[in-house]
Amino acid sequence: MVTDSVHLFGYEKGIYIPGKIYDENGFGDGYWGDHANYFERGREWERPASFELIDESGEIAHTQDIGIRIHGGGSRAVPLKSLRLYARNEYGASRFNQRIFPQLPYEEYNRLILRNSGQDFMVLPTMYHDIFIHELVNALDFDTMGYRSAIVFINGEYWGIMNLRERYDEDYIARTYDVDEDNIDYLENNLVVKHGSDQHYQQMLSYIESDDLAKEKHYQEIKTRMDVGNYIDYIIAKTFVANDDWPGNNVDYWRLRTERYLEDEPAGKDGRWRWMFYDADYSFGDNLEHYEANKIALVTERPPIPNPPWSTFLFRSLLENERFQTRFMNRYADLLNTTFHPDQILPLLNSFEESIGMVIEEHIDRWGHPRSRSYWDFNVSRLEEFARFRREYSYKHLMDHFGIQDTIQVTLQVSSPAEGKVQINSLVIDDSLSQKTKNGDAYLWSGTYFGNTPITLKAIPEAGYAFSHWEGVPEDRAQDSVIAIALSESKTVEARFKPKSITAEPHALAGGNYQFSNWRSTAPAGSYPESMKFVYMGDIEPGSDAAVDDGSTGAYNLDSRTRINGLGENGISFINTSNLEGNPGYPGRKLGGALLAINTREVFEVSVDWTAGTIEPNSRVYNLRLQFRVGTSGSFRDLLDEDGNPVMYERNEVAGHTQVIGPVTLPDSLENREVLQLLWRYYFTGERVDDNSGQRSQLNISEINVWVPEKENTQIPESFALRQNYPNPFNPGTQIPFELPIDTRVRIDVFDLVGRRIAVLLDNDLPAGRHTVSFNGKNISSGLYFYRIVTENFV
Repeated sequence: MVTDSVHLFGYEKGIYIPGKIYDENGFGDGYWGDHANYFERGREWERPASFELIDESGEIAHTQDIGIRIHGGGSRAVPLKSLRLYARNEYGASRFNQRIFPQLPYEEYNRLILRNSGQDFMVLPTMYHDIFIHELVNALDFDTMGYRSAIVFINGEYWGIMNLRERYDEDYIARTYDVDEDNIDYLENNLVVKHGSDQHYQQMLSYIESDDLAKEKHYQEIKTRMDVGNYIDYIIAKTFVANDDWPGNNVDYWRLRTERYLEDEPAGKDGRWRWMFYDADYSFGDNLEHYEANKIALVTERPPIPNPPWSTFLFRSLLENERFQTRFMNRYADLLNTTFHPDQILPLLNSFEESIGMVIEEHIDRWGHPRSRSYWDFNVSRLEEFARFRREYSYKHLMDHFGIQDTIQVTLQVSSPAEGKVQINSLVIDDSLSQKTKNGDAYLWSGTYFGNTPITLKAIPEAGYAFSHWEGVPEDRAQDSVIAIALSESKTVEARFKPKSITAEPHALAGGNYQFSNWRSTAPAGSYPESMKFVYMGDIEPGSDAAVDDGSTGAYNLDSRTRINGLGENGISFINTSNLEGNPGYPGRKLGGALLAINTREVFEVSVDWTAGTIEPNSRVYNLRLQFRVGTSGSFRDLLDEDGNPVMYERNEVAGHTQVIGPVTLPDSLENREVLQLLWRYYFTGERVDDNSGQRSQLNISEINVWVPEKENTQIPESFALRQNYPNPFNPGTQIPFELPIDTRVRIDVFDLVGRRIAVLLDNDLPAGRHTVSFNGKNISSGLYFYRIVTENFV
């Protein structure tokens, strides 16, 4: 960073020194003092500067003229000061148009912070305390600030280790949650308005004061005003890391201003209050109590300043509700078994120690904080000590406060990880948590929970499988996929799964050919064409090998989100959309295709042809592919044409394009089967045409024909006959059978509706017998046509 030195160190206007304001007013009250140039705030104390970001490779990643101010509270008084960085039109660009934080998806920022690591600069300093904790809790249900450690130079002089950070404000909320910043209520501490209004929060507090939250109806009402899951994670994180500068300080919370709770909207857009995590530098052992600090007692009592009654009122009130208390304790246990387990914390902590340790000595030489490398090593060891022992004290504090006698071990297994997994409370036990058993065909996970406190177990089948039963639970609960049980002793529980059958009544080809060519938009939701079922897959954005999960049951006249539309004589269309919630009956972005069940007993040489098209090509390229399986479970395989290629329709660049696929003859191995399932799979190829658009291709199937040739009859017919063509309707090919009792000359013509001859299919001498002539309508319009046979003795 470069700026005129007067902007930082000038006696009257320099923002980095005590300066004139200190000389005129003295130190003042408070631990850090009150009077100094660096304590001044507002636009008047913003100074122009030039900012340059050099990445890890040594290349200049970004450069920009900006405004700077001193940032922070009491930490403004320490020698290395935090700075706010402002992008404004008056300096040049109005935004930092750069992906400042590679781990975040944003490429535009209004303000940034160059932070001195807060109290971590002087109190047991490590220079990574706060950013480490933010990374540790990053996966919890609250906001954390993006970070990037940096070595800073000001006017060419080495200035030490600082952390480039996001800044919480209405611009951050608008960007992160895609909401209107003019419609945000944003508060801090005890109802201090940073943006918007405190009216809604005041009303919530009044409701709690007048209505007993122990009663379930009042608790349910509060859940419509605040995001309870977010608040629980926030309290757990703050108490586990033992933040000493909270809850009477450093509390930020916000909501999108709505007239009512919008239950169907995602978090942040539903109108409920949410809490934001920040300023954790004075925690994780930066206190005399260290890992023994009982922060559960702190937030459940009426402590003196700096934690006055207002700071604990909400949590104390919520704990009066038994359901909330159980949810809080189980979520705490979930996190103590995962995120806050030493096996998870120590590797993360070591990565920060290694990174900062390479450059800390020059920083020590510059500032004298920490006072030596050995003192920095000692501070690092305290963090490691906290990580090792905090978990056991957290269990103890919770048990003491809530009167729990024992902890128990809950061990979870499944019949096979390929078939399903288990969720315990808020944790889904997946590959990142499970441990393979010796034979490798199951997983094993164990966690420590509170005795006689109900835990919730949920069996989650993988695509193509269904829940069967539990083992290790009371017999009367074994068939329920979701159970709540209170255990008084350690227990092993196993979830059993079984293959899922996707069934439709098979069409028996021995009784006649199969044809699909029409589906109405008004067809009842959950209904299907004869012998068909529309299905969705187990994967988000399903590929060509995604397992079939179940049948979709939605309506056919929808005009947004993931859906199947009835198109009348144009059959049906498929489209996935970005909305993961989808429509009722259509799990978002899992839509997978059309399944047809047929019975091939007593028939041979079964052929299939179908017509597909592109309604809207869009950016993400989806295709249609014909696959098969024998029976009602298991994987599908590609049907191959005579050249060994998958039978498929590729999305076309032109909207309205159609193509007839086939006919293709099924392999001999699929003949004489009780149930053969054909799947027209709608799937994502992985190709994206436009990086600025995520819309997915909308494709349709307008016709399906499954047919077998008529059995050959060697007897000479007794009379002339012209038979019905098959398939009919057809596109583009069909077969026309006819019979001759004698040798004769035969002519067969095709006419349109107004009597114009459009084709001569045959004009030859033929022997007596049964014959078939083919007609290809590839080059004619869709419509109704007639065919005529003419012989010497018969028309």
